[in-house]
Amino acid sequence: MYKIYISGAISNNDNYIKDFTEAKQKLEALGFEVLSPLDTDAYKKKLPYKFCMFESLDLLKQADLFTIITDGIQSKGVNIERDLALYCNIPYVNYYEIGGLYGKEQRTTSA
Repeated sequence: MYKIYISGAISNNDNYIKDFTEAKQKLEALGFEVLSPLDTDAYKKKLPYKFCMFESLDLLKQADLFTIITDGIQSKGVNIERDLALYCNIPYVNYYEIGGLYGKEQRTTSA
């Protein structure tokens, strides 16, 4: 099972909870183990931004794949996560094409 980190704008996105929840459900249905910044202790405890970012980056380092779920919304955090993923050779997968790329394979290998 692939571990996929979902990145997306949080601070500049009024709908971030909905966006992350829907993305997590979609990707789990395709057989992925989803790593989300909303699942970190720092986020749940409403700690300052930098602590949330530190924990999110630790989570990202565990991922096999990386995707961005909020196109067109500027985010410093997304840029940092993207840069770290690229630096660590964690492959980027287009969120809007992911079902066609990995969905079928995930269903057959996880059964």
